[in-house]
Amino acid sequence: MHLSDWWQGRYAVRGECWIWTGPVGSHGYGTIGRDLAHRRSYREARGPIPAGAHVHHTCESALCVRPDHLAALAPGEHGRTHSPHTGKTHCCNGHAFTPENTTILRRRGGEERRCRRCHREREARRVTS
Repeated sequence: MHLSDWWQGRYAVRGECWIWTGPVGSHGYGTIGRDLAHRRSYREARGPIPAGAHVHHTCESALCVRPDHLAALAPGEHGRTHSPHTGKTHCCNGHAFTPENTTILRRRGGEERRCRRCHREREARRVTS
């Protein structure tokens, strides 16, 4: 994938990543005016970002603008890639995350798993106290 000459001198090659060297917002992403550098890179190399999609850094570097390190993901999918629970098979109390024992909470930015048994036990303690 190729970026236009405009990008020359605006990133530094560090390992496999192209690290944005311009302004950085308080959110940790490179900025170009009101746009985010990685989103601009994605659009220039691949075309429009699908409606509602998040542009994910597959390299996990928020300042990387290398187009082949960027992927458009649905918000829920993007949230799962960053979830600290990805790959966990049990809750913090040792209950298995099975379909019968797991509730999926959909929140802005992704999904969260909750243990149903822990929830029932918390509710029972709350009602009796």
